[in-house]
Amino acid sequence: MNIELKLAGLSLAQLMAVHAALAAGTPNVVVHDEVAVTGPDAEAKVAAALAEVTGPGTSTPIADAGNVPPPPSGDVPPPPTNDAPPPPPPGATPPVELDADGYPWDARIHSSGKTKYAKKGPNGNAGTWKLKKGVDADTITDVRAEYVPATEAADAPDAPADTTDDSVNAALDALEGMVPTITYASVCQRITANLAPNGKLDPMAMGAMLGGFGLTGLADLANRADLLPQVNDKINELLA
Repeated sequence: MNIELKLAGLSLAQLMAVHAALAAGTPNVVVHDEVAVTGPDAEAKVAAALAEVTGPGTSTPIADAGNVPPPPSGDVPPPPTNDAPPPPPPGATPPVELDADGYPWDARIHSSGKTKYAKKGPNGNAGTWKLKKGVDADTITDVRAEYVPATEAADAPDAPADTTDDSVNAALDALEGMVPTITYASVCQRITANLAPNGKLDPMAMGAMLGGFGLTGLADLANRADLLPQVNDKINELLA
């Protein structure tokens, strides 16, 4: 028995069920205890009814609508990482490399390869910069006089002495006539031995005196061997 089903009376869900069954090739579809028997133009009628309910352009069978392939799976690569070390902060100054005698490399007297002697020899101690070929001894002496070895600077006292030792001052005065070169260590010892309140050197006056040479403190003097005689003369004036 064939029953003609009025498509206009079906709901959207019923139309979708009929359309899916037609696409699957099912001859009979049960819709609320009613049987829709397909005819030669049944699929076209169902498609037209669906278009009225859902709007034009519905041509894909409902049975295929739920078979959309999932997106391709796979491991998502992690975001790229930057393992490079962070740049140094602005204004940072790299440390100066010193040799075994406490001197930095100087192009005026040292070889351009910036290498050091492996063992002690006639030209220098082990671990010191190799000398430039043909450099004369006077030039080496003059250039090295501009630097204060790090070991000598490390011997300078860290804090001013609390009392004045007259014997130390007398010994330093005697040594000034014997030693031709005034060292950073000797200047530091003289200052600390004569600082107020027990000595004559006022810290404020010392700071003003060093500032007159463009120095921010006594530590700056370690790298200015050329100013040692002038600073020593100023100390003599303050102690007079």
